[in-house]
Amino acid sequence: MLVIAFGGSTHHLIPLYMIGVFLCFTLSQAGMLCKWLREKPKGWVVGCAINGPGALCTAVVLCVVTVAKFTQGAWITAVAIPVVFLIYRRIRIHYDRVAKQLSLEGAAPPVHEQTHLVIVPVAALHRGTLEAIEYARSLGVPAQAVHVIANETEWAALQEKWKEYEPDIPLVALPSPYRSLVEPVVEYVREQREKFGRVSVVIPEFVVARWWEEALHNQSAMVLDLALRRIMHVSVVNFRYQLET
Repeated sequence: MLVIAFGGSTHHLIPLYMIGVFLCFTLSQAGMLCKWLREKPKGWVVGCAINGPGALCTAVVLCVVTVAKFTQGAWITAVAIPVVFLIYRRIRIHYDRVAKQLSLEGAAPPVHEQTHLVIVPVAALHRGTLEAIEYARSLGVPAQAVHVIANETEWAALQEKWKEYEPDIPLVALPSPYRSLVEPVVEYVREQREKFGRVSVVIPEFVVARWWEEALHNQSAMVLDLALRRIMHVSVVNFRYQLET
């Protein structure tokens, strides 16, 4: 890209190269100078006499090239190097923070949770829903299903089917005046987490046989998963029901 942008002119490309090179020279020699001064091994005075003036000379050249050729393209390197450094530094801070929070140092042995609730969001009652409910029941903790009421007729029909197929699992109605499907579930999960301490959400979803058929169905399960994954002490299980071809 640079060759094309500068028309292949080495006269204009060399300043970009020189800034990177003399910056490396300056950093390496300054690093050696710090090493000599810190460790003071045998011959450290000679090392300082070599690397000290060397770092100074390359630093002067770096400044001269940057100022003299700044408007001729050197600004690209002068801007790119600090930006890339800051990006890498930020990435390193992220990894250090993650490692610190995952470290076992000072961590207490896990305590068995006495209170735990399993919630199954239900949009409609079908075979995939029944298997998801059965999975939630197998976890051996209290389980309940929730349904966001977007249509009163559908809600009434669901209640009738629920009494027939899953009478022992409570079905909680979540009103949604703005016809939102995600926010009521997220809010209810937050409330139950405060009450029980830990909540698992089993999200039923059916998987179609062909990849292009995915576009024919909404992705509410994925949206709900994304909304729940940032809530502390809430586990999400995507229960997939495979459809045949």
